[in-house]
Amino acid sequence: MTKLDLTYVEEIIFKMWKEEFKIDDDDEPTILRTLTVIRERIKESAYHEAGHFVARLFVSLQDFHILSVSIISNDERSGHVMCGSGYAEHHLDEMSPNEQRYNGYRLLLVIFAGLGSVMIMNNSEHETLFDYLDEEDPEVLMCDIDIEGSDISRAKKTAKILSRPYMPDYRILFMAAKWTLEMLRIPAVWNAVEKVTELLMSKGEITNENDEISNLIKTLNVPRAENMPKWRRRIYG
Repeated sequence: MTKLDLTYVEEIIFKMWKEEFKIDDDDEPTILRTLTVIRERIKESAYHEAGHFVARLFVSLQDFHILSVSIISNDERSGHVMCGSGYAEHHLDEMSPNEQRYNGYRLLLVIFAGLGSVMIMNNSEHETLFDYLDEEDPEVLMCDIDIEGSDISRAKKTAKILSRPYMPDYRILFMAAKWTLEMLRIPAVWNAVEKVTELLMSKGEITNENDEISNLIKTLNVPRAENMPKWRRRIYG
């Protein structure tokens, strides 16, 4: 087989796919098709995880607890933004109504930012994130809140906790999804997403070893929602 010109990240993921799908070294057509898919997945995953990461900075949601951001899958997870503390999400239902509001809406913006970043990356002409998902991956919207781990299931669970008689969960979801696209289209926010995406595509993973994440946060200059009156009202009421 012709020697492949692979980046560091492509080489890691291609090796994993070769082992998982038992791709023969001499099956060049399959290898080339697989590489096309892998390159698309790497780009999409990098935008997705960068969106989650930058949104955490924008809403100041436990951003100094971030341990790693990765697009390299393993036995436990695919791409991820790993935090040392998940208090806001895991204890949302135990909080006071006021705490639920500002933690819940921040969570929804972070959760939807991954999907929203991919939508913007694809230059989608859809007006809403849900319209985009309905066309691109309708099964995602059908998932039940008991399916652990997926972004939509986490968002549904969060919205259910936030729901009130005058504000049902579906309205909360659509409102938060709309806010997410607005957040991502703030030039400084999207510029940060692009920078983190580029890092992830070249390195595969960013960790806080040697304060890498802490230093990255300082250089991205992501605006903070609490310093912007419109966003402060939205999140904190």
